[in-house]
Amino acid sequence: MAVKLLEQIRMAEQAAEQVRLDAQREAREMIKASEEASAHALRDADQSVRAFYREQMDQHKKRLEDKVAQALQANAGAHAKAIEQARAHMDQAAGYIVERILGDGDR
Repeated sequence: MAVKLLEQIRMAEQAAEQVRLDAQREAREMIKASEEASAHALRDADQSVRAFYREQMDQHKKRLEDKVAQALQANAGAHAKAIEQARAHMDQAAGYIVERILGDGDR
């Protein structure tokens, strides 16, 4: 009877050891799965941040390009106006130059 009890205790200890080993294995698997899920979530977050940054930069670039185009258009109008004013005074300037040359030609 004592041998039978000792055998049952030994079998219970083996079963307990197996349960402990299974629990350790499952815990390692859970940790590994958690680490993989965390790494995947981190990659997804990183990609989302990069996409958001690219989108923001593209929007900023578009706004700057629009501002530059508007400035060029505004400057083109002012430039054309300045050219017209210069052409309007061209005859006057030519006459002034001729007068200066003729007036100072004896030097």
